[in-house]
Amino acid sequence: MKNLKKCFKIILFFLISICIFTISKNIILRHYERKVLKTIYQEFSKDHKVSDLHTFINDLHTYVISNYINKPKCALQFILWKKNRGFFRQTPLDTLLGKAALCGENSRLMVNLLIANGIKARRLYLFEKNISNHVIYEYFDTKINDWIALNSLGKKDPLTKVLASSIITRKDYKKVFSKLGFHHYSTLNFSRFNLLNKYPYDIPYLISYLIDDVYLLKICLLSIILIFMFIPLFFL
Repeated sequence: MKNLKKCFKIILFFLISICIFTISKNIILRHYERKVLKTIYQEFSKDHKVSDLHTFINDLHTYVISNYINKPKCALQFILWKKNRGFFRQTPLDTLLGKAALCGENSRLMVNLLIANGIKARRLYLFEKNISNHVIYEYFDTKINDWIALNSLGKKDPLTKVLASSIITRKDYKKVFSKLGFHHYSTLNFSRFNLLNKYPYDIPYLISYLIDDVYLLKICLLSIILIFMFIPLFFL
């Protein structure tokens, strides 16, 4: 019995060590990612004044799309990329390092880029027949005290032209999105979570912040696992 307990302790300490190492790794990567995001923002800001926040963010997005975003180059690459996406999806750092990205990844990158530089932002899912068809993002303008939507794709996309040309606040969302075939919108991707009933409501900002900060989400989940792994040690 003593040998069994000793063996269990060794295994438990080994798992705890791996967990601590992984948490530390994610903390370092998150710090590096934030540093890179701040550098991109600062470099762009040198030649762009922030007199009009909407134009500034839209131009920043165009700059990021032009310089950092790589799309799948062919149908096969898209299939392979889609199949190999992890549960947590890719981080903004992965996207910046050249990994293929589409609307969801573009939006996550922009959200984290804005948050890292003091602007509240979150992703917004657009639905057609309860299936998530497109992901965009919205930022919070403190001057008008409202969320404003921007598209995650380039200038040629029809939604980009609409959202970039004028300030579309929450009261306009339903009218604007429905014209383009999107009948619901939400900060929660309810189709991914297999919710039977549509969920056209927003989740708290703190939760959306956590979901979009992939490294922080991993750190939180690993920390919970670590706590649960420490509990058996008190009874051995």
